[in-house]
Parts: sequence; C-alpha cells; structure tokens
Amino acid sequence: MSIARDTWCRYCSPPPRDRLTTNVCPRCAEVEPLIIEKLGTGTLDSPDGFEEAFVFMGTGLVCSGCGEPIVQSQWTYPALQRPLRMLRFHRWCARIWEVVGMLTPQQDQPAAR
Repeated sequence: MSIARDTWCRYCSPPPRDRLTTNVCPRCAEVEPLIIEKLGTGTLDSPDGFEEAFVFMGTGLVCSGCGEPIVQSQWTYPALQRPLRMLRFHRWCARIWEVVGMLTPQQDQPAAR
C-alpha cells in the first residue's frame, strides 16, 4: 500500500520517511508540544547518550513522552542510558523525542557566545 505524500507524518509514517515533510498527523501534533515542554523544563532528558536495546509489548506502564499508558496492543520502545536509566515510549512518542530532542537546547547547556 502506498501512502500519498501529503498524508505522510514526519514522525510516524513508515520508512522511508520524507525528511523534508512538515506534515504531522493529529496524534503526533498533540504529543509534540508535550515532549517539547518536557525537554525544555528538563523533566525529560535529551536523547543524546541513550540507546534502544529492545522492544516489547506494552504492559500498562506510562509513556515518558505523552504520559499515557502503553497498553498490550502497543509496542514499548525503551531508551537506556548508562548508568541504568530507562525511559519508555510509544513508537510515535519515541520518534518525536528523537527528532525534537536533538533540536531542543537543554537548560544545563551553556548559552552560545
């Protein structure tokens, strides 16, 4: 099945994603500002230094991105950092965190001179 270019979401469309698209589906448009806010306030770490180790079915634990439970019919995308710190995400929340997190300056970083 082919996805029309104008319906692609920059976060949750299947690969290959059109990296130049600015389209965002309604679900991702709702979650994106939550993740941006969490990154900006420091309540969600930047993806820098995290790695994905495994993927498993949801168990009802809360997503670190949107705050909603990850139910059994959804995949959990954990992000690990050493020393052990684990964040849990829905698939689309993980992608938003990955993309937006690399673009959002963190509070503890010194300002550019």
